[in-house]
Amino acid sequence: MQLKTSLWNKALFRNLSRNIMFLTVINIICTFILVPFSYFMMDVEGTNNISKYIIGSLNTAGLYFFGTMIYAGLSGIFITYFFKGQGASDFIHSLPIKRYCILNTVYLTYFTHVLLNLLINGVITLIFGIRFNGINIEKALIWVLLSLLIHLFIFSLTVLLGLLINNYLSHTVGTIALLISPVIMGTLIYTTHMVLFKGLSEYPTVLLNDITIPVKFMEFVIADRYHFVYLVVVFVISIVMIALSYYAYMRRKNERINEPYANQFIYLIIYFIMLFIATMLGGLIFSSLFSEMKIISLIIYAIAFTVAFILMEMISQKSARITFDKRLYITSFAIVAAALMLVFISGYMREQFIPDKKEISSVATTFEDDNQMYMNQSLLNDTKVSNQAFIDSVVDAHKQLKNAKKGVYNNDVAIRTIHIQYIMNNGRVVDRNYEVFEKDYDNYIKRVNTEDNMKALVTALDLSKHKKDQISITHEVNNDSFTGDSMNNKQKEKLIKVLETSIKERSFNSNLEAGKTKYSITFDYEHMKSNGMVTESGSYDVPISIYDTKLIQFLIDEEIISEPSDVLKDGNVYELPRKTSFEHVRNIETINEVKGAKKIDRKEFKRMVNAQQIDSKGQRIFVIDSPEKSFIFIK
Repeated sequence: MQLKTSLWNKALFRNLSRNIMFLTVINIICTFILVPFSYFMMDVEGTNNISKYIIGSLNTAGLYFFGTMIYAGLSGIFITYFFKGQGASDFIHSLPIKRYCILNTVYLTYFTHVLLNLLINGVITLIFGIRFNGINIEKALIWVLLSLLIHLFIFSLTVLLGLLINNYLSHTVGTIALLISPVIMGTLIYTTHMVLFKGLSEYPTVLLNDITIPVKFMEFVIADRYHFVYLVVVFVISIVMIALSYYAYMRRKNERINEPYANQFIYLIIYFIMLFIATMLGGLIFSSLFSEMKIISLIIYAIAFTVAFILMEMISQKSARITFDKRLYITSFAIVAAALMLVFISGYMREQFIPDKKEISSVATTFEDDNQMYMNQSLLNDTKVSNQAFIDSVVDAHKQLKNAKKGVYNNDVAIRTIHIQYIMNNGRVVDRNYEVFEKDYDNYIKRVNTEDNMKALVTALDLSKHKKDQISITHEVNNDSFTGDSMNNKQKEKLIKVLETSIKERSFNSNLEAGKTKYSITFDYEHMKSNGMVTESGSYDVPISIYDTKLIQFLIDEEIISEPSDVLKDGNVYELPRKTSFEHVRNIETINEVKGAKKIDRKEFKRMVNAQQIDSKGQRIFVIDSPEKSFIFIK
């Protein structure tokens, strides 16, 4: 007989166990495959990618914890079945069991199943430790504690929402939405800013991930680095949600079992959040096609809201034929419209914001136009300059750029990208990326790319931070094929010094920028956080000019080439009339269109190059006829 003072009910325990038993069996099998059996998989593959803190392979750890979250969520939905139907609710609540006892039994049932899985697979893994290295009781205990923590968080949230939502579909969607709502909301808001406004392209990815617990927890697992304080915060949040579930259950009214939500206030909050997300998503998808037509965009958002409202009502009323509530529609529309206005206003304020010159510590910006060596993402364009005159000129140019029309890619006019990054005195980073028409791009470059600014930029250039990058000398084999020679640490140190000296000694006139060769220096970089997560990766491609005598000598010293002429691009060589503008020749399809162009013997031209007759201020102009023409000046 059940004691009156008992904190749980045995019969209810058996009833609830039957509801999640099939999920538990699947969970035990999947855990066995992903944790104990992962050692056999690593043995077969010949890998040893084990965690420093938990048992199992790092290759499968992420999948295991993701599956744990799914199991916790589904169990929370199925185990609270008696909150979803009147018959089950009346039966459970007619039993001589106090409500706190029912909820105690719910938690006890679930965590009994969880511990059964962890005990079975934990013991099996420890037994496997007889054969495999890296398995010990300490790792097994940490694995159990981390598993229990994520079970506790997901399950307590699901149960809490189950007490507030009386519909399986709404409960499922609401749980998923709430778990990842920071990422969803943040992404939608910042994407809206990016689509509807100019220059806004950065996402606060780190912040959004930090406040989205499932995402952050998966980061910990994948990086195999855990933050104890963060995990304690997750535990505290879970305890608070459990306390709230008891509070909500003690005040839950059974007569609302046939309503979509158990509490009208909670109903409105969840309803408006879901409507806002759906409206943002629907409006964003279609308004991106009409970003310059504000009225059309507003109409699209209104239509998206109406469609989302009808779908939400279908779910709430459990019918495709709904009773249209005009008052609810108008109220919802007003609230969602107000929220959207806040999004638009914040986007406009971000678009108009330009930092005060005195508050800027340094700035990096797109500096070079199409005719120069290091356009787009490059060493020079990404160099942070602290020179005040440089900062002032960038801010002044930015103020003009802010008023430029946003580039549209379905137009015949070329679109260019301008990047500006301010580092503030307080450490804050302000990033702007503008897609503008060619005319506005050229105006910006003319304002920024001055002789004084070039000197300030070159002075600020510091390549020492690139010593950890993967550096290789890349050269063109044919038009579409490249190969490279990787540099060792000693070669990298020498190359960086030579490259930095070469760049700082350049006069940067257009003649010098013309001498492109088939060789370049490639920097492959990764920026990592302290927890090992890669926050940014990419590459810089630095072309080697025929006038870079120090770099060419480096290639000879390292036996990458045997003589200076080896760097020349493939193709026929022509001498052009002295008054020919190579900017004009650059854009024509064939050299035959140039009047007075004279084809010369390539061997004779190579002899002149090897004899060091090249001179960026020379009067004789030669061109190598290749897909990307190379202009070379000879004394």
